[in-house]
Amino acid sequence: MLHCLTANGVPAARASVLAHRPPVGYLFAAFLSYNPIASLLGPTPLTTLSVADRTRLTSHAFFPQPISPPFKHGLAIVLCFSIVMCLLAACAS
Repeated sequence: MLHCLTANGVPAARASVLAHRPPVGYLFAAFLSYNPIASLLGPTPLTTLSVADRTRLTSHAFFPQPISPPFKHGLAIVLCFSIVMCLLAACAS
């Protein structure tokens, strides 16, 4: 999240605050197809950005990009764990 925000012109201090927020809220927003970046940044940082950066950050296409890799990694861990547990249960039965 930090890298994607700073690459799009968000100041590093504000991007760091947003990157360290709990990921559950971001995940819930993604499931609702909502981009919370505009409301989380606030009006002041948005006015300092260029029009292209502002448009990119507030579009529906931006928000899934920074949260997809960590979500995919977590999903792979959970699925691998469930496979191992199913195999252990099959052996035990």
